[in-house]
Amino acid sequence: MVTEGPQDNATERGFESILTREQVLSKLSTYCENPTILKELRDKDGIYLLEVRGTRKIEKDIAEYIYQRKGTFPNGSDSSVTSIMVVDDGGWAENIAEYDSVTRKWVIM
Repeated sequence: MVTEGPQDNATERGFESILTREQVLSKLSTYCENPTILKELRDKDGIYLLEVRGTRKIEKDIAEYIYQRKGTFPNGSDSSVTSIMVVDDGGWAENIAEYDSVTRKWVIM
């Protein structure tokens, strides 16, 4: 696993860092080009789900990326980790990064 640099300007909620929309989109842009937002859900703390579609930088095909924040949310979903997943054309989801709120770094899976 590889760890990437600190994420500044995160809002603190207890021990959990809440990433801003800009921080999430910045991280997603490391995986895909020209991301188009398909779905964005927020609660009182900020974005908890962001789905985008874009061209994968390495494979050069179109894929969907999903950012999910750790927590329990108004839409009934919950997540034990803050993560980014890629979903291929066949609907197969793969976790590609998890956010460590203690170190404020993304851990590449």
